[in-house]
Amino acid sequence: MDSNGNSSTPKKASGAAPGPAVTPLRQSPKVGSASTTDCSDEKSMASFVLKSTLSPEAPVFVPRHFRIPPPQEVAEPCSPCPSSPQSQDANQYAMLELMSFIDDVTLCPAEFDSKIEDVTSILSGITDAGGLSQVVDTIFQQGLKEANFRYSGARLCNHLGSNLQIRGVEEDFTSMLLDRCHKECVKRNDLGSGDFDDAYLRGLLSFIAELFSQMVFLREDHS
Repeated sequence: MDSNGNSSTPKKASGAAPGPAVTPLRQSPKVGSASTTDCSDEKSMASFVLKSTLSPEAPVFVPRHFRIPPPQEVAEPCSPCPSSPQSQDANQYAMLELMSFIDDVTLCPAEFDSKIEDVTSILSGITDAGGLSQVVDTIFQQGLKEANFRYSGARLCNHLGSNLQIRGVEEDFTSMLLDRCHKECVKRNDLGSGDFDDAYLRGLLSFIAELFSQMVFLREDHS
């Protein structure tokens, strides 16, 4: 208000209206400040490494009161053992080896001397009288059928009669062979009736003749 009591209107400031407020721009970092910081960090790390007493070859730190448990021995896994003749049925294994020997000496009689000891040792592993009887029957049947085996078969019987020992079996190889020969001779009535062919008769007589030519039978039961 003026001195006369009239209200006075304030005067507007002359000139252009004020514009919006302008936010000042941030100052860009000085060039080289970041690289300077990195270099200082690298220098600090290098200084720390040079002053450090740590070593990658130092022993493992163990507290004073820490007890180290003793190392436990771990058993190595056992590799499967190859199957041996002892793990198989002894009689079956002996028969397989006997048949292999028979085949070899049938084709090549000269191999008899080089293989007779091995097959005798294997046949000694037979466990009962049944296995020994099977050996006798096998040799006898092959002697009847295979003309090329008869001579070697008689030699085999002669050798086994003197050298084959079966533990726990009272009857020996020669006794069982005599029993088998006796049973075949008892069939002479059937042999003449035509139940057996001529090849069987010739084989029987030829093999028994070979046996008697190489073996001496001293048995009162069949004298």
